[in-house]
Amino acid sequence: MSTNKWTNYQKDGLNYTLQYQAVLCFMQAVIINNSTTPSATKMIKFFESCPHCIVPVETDFPELQDPVPSSAIPSEPSNPYLFLQKDDVDLIQEDIFTSLKGRSKVSAENFSENSRDMYWYLVESLASKFSYSNRTAGDIQSDPLDMNSKNKSCFKKIKPADLFKVVLRNCWVNYHNENNRGRRTPSWERDKIYISRQLSLLPPRCFSCLGGFFFWDSSLKALRQERWFTPPVSYPASPLGIAISCKSSLIAMANSLTSLEVPISTTIDVTKERDSVVTKNQLCFSNTGEIRNKCTSCAMESFSTRVTRRTSQESLLKLKCEWGHSVYDNSAEKRKRFTLLSLDQVADLLTPPVVADLRADKHEPVQFPPPFLLFSSASSPQYQDEPTIYENVSFNREFLEAKLVSYVQIPTRSYGRVYEILSGLKIMRRHNRLLVMGDGFGWSSVVTKMLNPLSEVWSWDLIDISQSPPHILHQSSPPTHYKFEMEIKNELSYSTVSDIFHDGFEQSVRDLDSIAGKFHLVISEIELCHNPVEGNQTYVDVIRRLMLIHSNSFLVKIVVQDSPRLMEIVNFVANHFGTWAVFNSLESPSYSGIFWLLLSGPKKAGNMRYLSDECAELIIDSIKEQLLSPKIELMGKLRPFAHSHELLALSSVGTSSYDTISSMTDEWLGQVGMVSWRSSNFTRMLNELRHFKLPYELLDLEGKDKKYYFKEDHERLRLRLICLAGSMLSSQYLQADFLSTKWKLIWSTKGSKGMLDDDYYYNPVLTANG
Repeated sequence: MSTNKWTNYQKDGLNYTLQYQAVLCFMQAVIINNSTTPSATKMIKFFESCPHCIVPVETDFPELQDPVPSSAIPSEPSNPYLFLQKDDVDLIQEDIFTSLKGRSKVSAENFSENSRDMYWYLVESLASKFSYSNRTAGDIQSDPLDMNSKNKSCFKKIKPADLFKVVLRNCWVNYHNENNRGRRTPSWERDKIYISRQLSLLPPRCFSCLGGFFFWDSSLKALRQERWFTPPVSYPASPLGIAISCKSSLIAMANSLTSLEVPISTTIDVTKERDSVVTKNQLCFSNTGEIRNKCTSCAMESFSTRVTRRTSQESLLKLKCEWGHSVYDNSAEKRKRFTLLSLDQVADLLTPPVVADLRADKHEPVQFPPPFLLFSSASSPQYQDEPTIYENVSFNREFLEAKLVSYVQIPTRSYGRVYEILSGLKIMRRHNRLLVMGDGFGWSSVVTKMLNPLSEVWSWDLIDISQSPPHILHQSSPPTHYKFEMEIKNELSYSTVSDIFHDGFEQSVRDLDSIAGKFHLVISEIELCHNPVEGNQTYVDVIRRLMLIHSNSFLVKIVVQDSPRLMEIVNFVANHFGTWAVFNSLESPSYSGIFWLLLSGPKKAGNMRYLSDECAELIIDSIKEQLLSPKIELMGKLRPFAHSHELLALSSVGTSSYDTISSMTDEWLGQVGMVSWRSSNFTRMLNELRHFKLPYELLDLEGKDKKYYFKEDHERLRLRLICLAGSMLSSQYLQADFLSTKWKLIWSTKGSKGMLDDDYYYNPVLTANG
């Protein structure tokens, strides 16, 4: 039983035929694959067209010569599911039947001559699905997002910037339609501030309708080239991550545009009820997208007039400005065409836009000093048969001042850390095939590719593929990869077993040998704290599993808390590699517990030998020298190399990341209503917090119509206020002292209960709590 309109089934209507045989064949193929192979195929590529097995259903049927008699139409008045009374049938006569008179029809036959206008028809149809609901209650993580229900095939035929601009134009007219108190001249430069604030308060689910660009290689490529694009922070890209990305990108685009002019389609869909936003667009803009500015008063009148679904053409024609001009010109309305083509049919007939290839910016390497060598096989180490005796030293992590002095922390420190190591060790432009394990956000592989532009770089990370829609999994990449035109291979993360401690990892390594061959260097940033079996494995186990990979050299990051764990690792590598070295760097000194191992020449170990007590003493003394240095002296050691860090922060990666981080910050703070945080005067931001939600402790004391902070919202607001306050401190010492203080969020009151609601506020206050 179908509830579709009859117009969908006439000529040029939507083809609803389901290929049951194709579905049955696919199910059988899946069953056979799962039963005949040791591991099921995780991804299957689907093709949109095939001249042999995918044949369109014939739709060119001749029209009936004679009308069908009433007796031939079955009637079941006794069945309420199959029969409607005449009074229950709602015919939108004005919008469907009356409006058809005198209009030309756009069909498949004359589509080519109307392709430009139909392009904007498709863009406006997709933009109309954007929800303007201003509901802000509820947890951001609990918003249901159904990416499968979206019309995704249309997105590969349009430009991302065009869709986002039309959405912003709709937001603009909707803002004036809902806030039409008084007459004022429309100004995008002024109004975009309020529009951005409105967008920031919408839940992520409102933006999921813009996520169709992530389903196609070409459309995602076009989206990545936009400066205002904010990549998803989830890896792989989840529905929630895509929605938040679209939200941040739309707000970033709104803030970057100095004007907004987008053409308006002259084609209408007569099968749908007239939309108030469409009517408002016709009233405010010409077909070219310019404001109807016959005079300033006309523009003010058109933008301040409230339009609803019931607003008729006759009422618009009666609008006059204060100078007697007719505000609405319906000459363009009379020239409008109509179509019965579905959006899928329109998309099939359109030619996809050409997306140019952008070359990655040439990066001039920043030279860093060599890292601090603690000990190596080149130091003529002595060995003994008995376990090494050494002093037990804990690595202190409380030197916040030294952490804060780092110039590069966007958004994680792995960028500067890996850059410094590779640059200091001169591991640049000499390796042919490199593998980065535990890549995380992707900074490590980006830096590796920057310093080795001619090399083949692979990224391999442990991700939860169940978080991503399966049909876009092959296009997912680490968040940092979206903004850089670098050929970094990351299919290993979603097509193989990525957990190095899983039984299937050995098979993944064997498959990797046949796919990529031998790697010249394996860089490991694997952290045990992210492993599902945390506490049962050590870095010795990590190195042992890494040795399964076909490579002669390994650069391994380890994180340990004391000297016994470090010496256990050093003794292991001394027995299993021909050459080895242990060092740390300015970005990862000893107090952080982060050390690096450069290993070459894997070998089979014989009887276990241990470094002599004297060698262990040299290593421990080098670490203690860093640990015992006064804080100010440690910071002084960093100062001579400040220039290198500054150059790195201003490099192509640092510059390209600024826009992304800025829009991500806007989204992060906007989750609790902090929209005007950039302003030098925080009065506006304070008012935003006052009117966003009430403290959760009040429950419903203020009335059921109020919105309240959940406990999770309360904690989010506390963290964001701490972040904003700490960023305003100019000294690293003050920042360190501020971050080491425990802060509590309380709510103070202003005014009295007897006063008007607008004069009674709850103010958020951070107080030191112990």
